[in-house]
Amino acid sequence: MGDRRAAAHSISPPTARRVATERSNHAGDLLDGSGPPPGPVTIEIVSAAVAVVTLEGDHDVASLDAIDDAFRSAGAGRHLLVDLSGCTFVDSTIIKLLLRTRQSREVSGGRFELVIDPAPRGHVARVAALMSIPDVIPTHDTRTNGIRSLSN
Repeated sequence: MGDRRAAAHSISPPTARRVATERSNHAGDLLDGSGPPPGPVTIEIVSAAVAVVTLEGDHDVASLDAIDDAFRSAGAGRHLLVDLSGCTFVDSTIIKLLLRTRQSREVSGGRFELVIDPAPRGHVARVAALMSIPDVIPTHDTRTNGIRSLSN
């Protein structure tokens, strides 16, 4: 019995993780969480009326709570702009969060808008277009345009 346990643990988790991530460039492709770590989520208070939350890199269920917390914190009493221009991957949990946040902000009288790189070659731009996100959430091609829109 001791030999079986030794054989079962012969592959260390770091080795398994390296092999798994070599098959994918996106955290969302690996449901066991062994993909690359989520990218950064940053908050910038632009004015008393506007805040920007920026997502960079890959985002999936692993960063859902951090993003939700950032939306709540930054959006307290302010309009909220989410800058996805540096985001390379989002999964369905992040899309659902964007839609849910838009709806709750609308109910509370706050505005919620996005910045998405207009180049359709990126993953986020393709997903947004396929899901008609710009038809539901106001979307801007630059951060400056988004801030200008929310400041009016």
